[in-house]
Amino acid sequence: MGSLSIIAFGFLSMLLAVRHLPAEDYGAFVLLQVVAGFLVEISALGLTLSVPKFLADTEDRTIQSELVSSVIIFRIVTIAGISLVAVAARNTLLSLFDATLLLDLLLFIPVLVLTQGLAKLLRSILQGLFAFKMVGATDFISSLLNFVLVLFFVLLAHQSVLGLVYAKVISMGVSCVLAYLAIPVSKKWALNRALLTRVIRFGLPLQVNYILTFIFLRVDTLIIGALMGPAEIAYYEVARKIPENLTMAYEAFRVVFYPFIARFAANGESDKAASFINHSARWISLITIFGALIAFLFGHEIIVLLFTEQYLPSVPAFILLMASLNLTLIDYTLGYSLVAVGDSSKPMIINTLHTTTNLVGNLLLIPALGIIGAAISSILGFVVTNPLNVWFLRRRGIPADAMFYVKPILIFVACALLAAVLMPTLFLEKLLFAGLFLLGCLLLSVIVPADLMLLARETGAVLARKTRRGAARVEV
Repeated sequence: MGSLSIIAFGFLSMLLAVRHLPAEDYGAFVLLQVVAGFLVEISALGLTLSVPKFLADTEDRTIQSELVSSVIIFRIVTIAGISLVAVAARNTLLSLFDATLLLDLLLFIPVLVLTQGLAKLLRSILQGLFAFKMVGATDFISSLLNFVLVLFFVLLAHQSVLGLVYAKVISMGVSCVLAYLAIPVSKKWALNRALLTRVIRFGLPLQVNYILTFIFLRVDTLIIGALMGPAEIAYYEVARKIPENLTMAYEAFRVVFYPFIARFAANGESDKAASFINHSARWISLITIFGALIAFLFGHEIIVLLFTEQYLPSVPAFILLMASLNLTLIDYTLGYSLVAVGDSSKPMIINTLHTTTNLVGNLLLIPALGIIGAAISSILGFVVTNPLNVWFLRRRGIPADAMFYVKPILIFVACALLAAVLMPTLFLEKLLFAGLFLLGCLLLSVIVPADLMLLARETGAVLARKTRRGAARVEV
């Protein structure tokens, strides 16, 4: 419930914002969030990642209480320190991004860092104490409240970009209060230095990988802001919103996928693990690259329908980022598989190479191609690192086969090239290309008879359940 509410209400909040604010205003807000998010990550020192493990490792309520109090106190101190640095560097940030809109917004960085940093920490504490229902509840309340406040401040109170900031700060603040009250251990407000040191030492190596991931995901926004301005940030944010939400939805699959691979590996069932990985990658590739084809065929209509004609410059980047989503989720699947089979060191190597490729690509391509260059860079990183994931899996005795997910991509490229030459304009003409893609997948065994039989069986089961429920209601 929590993840879905974040996706749904976050998307609705964005729709309200982009439809009622100039692109430059919305871009300035996105840039502010990215700067605040980066400060949150570099000051976390691995606590968000290590706290759940240490809390889950013990059932001693005294130790849990001391750990909770220690990390909260320490996190407040680190947030205060990084906020002072941000305030001192305010003029540097203004000169770097050359955005007059940021002049007033940068004043909110300390409170944004405080609320976002504490919210992430408190969420990890609840996870470590297995209070998953409260995690979902606080996520739901926070995302719903943010949407309502955006509606009020932007639509009714006409607060423009400041309304987005007020909505974010208030909703995150409420989330922090609710999460803190929901922690099922006593809060002593005492600092256990020895315990805190152990937690930080464990989390620091993980934090390096986490920061690399954050840089990969958001460095393009910072470069676009520095070289092109807030309006271009808004165009790029609109282009990335749908693929970004689909990436968040992938989490539901990962939660199920990861333990299965870990169990197969623990039992020495390498063939089962490989089969599960390969067929998962095949379906992920099929679904996401089909989404990229829909974006290629109907991208103009999708952007205008959702975000208005103001954001038509987002269309080319949107198409490329939907294609990048395909490689993103395949890479995530292979990377999680690598960790699940017991190799936790290789993802950092892969992530470092990925981030470096992406950063160099952004620096070279954004000045020349704008936001299209940023979208291309997101693809390059995965092209470079994907063979490494496959190779490392094979070294662990898991015969991953790239052709399972490469074939749908090749069919997509063929259909996209043909559409680019013929330039279909009518809705039905474009649908024919979507049908051509599915036909190609059938002919090249991307979609196999077993898939169709499974789909027919599951559809029949769902319809049968609905029929029985309908009949039961009629009898009542």
